[in-house]
Amino acid sequence: MKKHYQFTLDEEEAEIFDKLVEDGGEITASQMTREIMKRYLRFRRTKTQRGDITISKTLLRSRHNGIKKTEISRIAEEDATYVIEQMKIQEKKLTPEEVLKRITEWNKESKMELEVQTPGNRIIVSNMHSLGERWSEIQCKMYCKMFEIIRCTTVSKEYTDNTFSFEVIKDHD
Repeated sequence: MKKHYQFTLDEEEAEIFDKLVEDGGEITASQMTREIMKRYLRFRRTKTQRGDITISKTLLRSRHNGIKKTEISRIAEEDATYVIEQMKIQEKKLTPEEVLKRITEWNKESKMELEVQTPGNRIIVSNMHSLGERWSEIQCKMYCKMFEIIRCTTVSKEYTDNTFSFEVIKDHD
């Protein structure tokens, strides 16, 4: 039995999809849709059946615990620089709002919800997790550095074994 589905894409998603179809050569939009859906559903089924999220938390925690404390600031700065460089390729004028949106989306994709507050010209972010203090420190310092690179000022940053939080001020030119 086959079922017919109908869906709509927003303008940005439609442009990406059209480019995929165009780059696909002889494949039609319907064939591309079926292929994308099959791959996504296979991926989700595998994640659900194997519990990859739980396994990845254990691996992340043990891997990060192996990082020397003296290396954390360097790693966080290098990661932040790389991520912002990549974002700037996609967005010519990178705003604090755009960086916050992307950080929030990444964490949501990893099943980690960030608590975000944006009073006035401030951005306050916090997170509870089970990944350990080194992971907290790296994430916290990396996110702060990302905002600093785009001309924000870090007001505070804190991290523990199961939380991190930071506050930045959006500087105006």
